[in-house]
Amino acid sequence: MRTLLVLVFLSFVACTVQSTGARCEQNADCNAASSEVCRRWSDPSQACGNDTSCICCPENAAAAALIPACVGMRVTADAGPTADR
Repeated sequence: MRTLLVLVFLSFVACTVQSTGARCEQNADCNAASSEVCRRWSDPSQACGNDTSCICCPENAAAAALIPACVGMRVTADAGPTADR
């Protein structure tokens, strides 16, 4: 019985740790052993705060630059060329 309780507890704990690039709400959701923190998906250089669109990224900027999800979104307003009428 004791072993079963330990396994159930560990399964709940393991479910809270997200992988790199996965969504998160706070730093505790990310893998602290790998020095990952919860960052804004649109600008991973900024901490998550109360934003709901956050992902787990390495705290080290050089390591984060190697992960496409942790580079950030570059949004442009250019809709492309227009046709002459």
